[in-house]
Amino acid sequence: MRNTLFTMSAALLLLRCGGEGTPAANESIAVPQAFEVTLSRSACFGTCPSYVASINASGDVQWQGKACVDQTGATTGQRTAAEASAVFQALIDGGFWTYQDRYVSAEDGCEVWTDAPTVEITVRATGLDKTLVHYHGCRGISDLDALAELEDELDRLIDTQAWKGAPRTIACE
Repeated sequence: MRNTLFTMSAALLLLRCGGEGTPAANESIAVPQAFEVTLSRSACFGTCPSYVASINASGDVQWQGKACVDQTGATTGQRTAAEASAVFQALIDGGFWTYQDRYVSAEDGCEVWTDAPTVEITVRATGLDKTLVHYHGCRGISDLDALAELEDELDRLIDTQAWKGAPRTIACE
């Protein structure tokens, strides 16, 4: 009886905490005072922009352009703290913590197509750390359209367009 109660208590605690230090699906999340959000896009077979952009709660932006972007290499930018908070709020509103951590392979439930880019979103904030990897060649999961919209919204809020430039129509160097 004592072991059963302990096991049930431990299971409830895990459900309440959402497993690996992330909030449970129904737990309310507020924008923390300190955080960093990183959005990374990989190259593809074609003209996909490849870069890493990070923003923290103060609005400091770090950019690392890799390929198919106007600004290659490292540079920095600045957003307001309110604009930075809007990035985190978009993650909350978009249900970021309800997604599984990976959408990459058949083991993740994907029908896999090749030559697509991968987007990785990493959040660092006390009790809310999470990395989500989304291979855009992962098909057959209905939630992925909403996830792609969230990725695009993060791009818009961080204003990566300032460094990406116009979409490429020919192969990148």
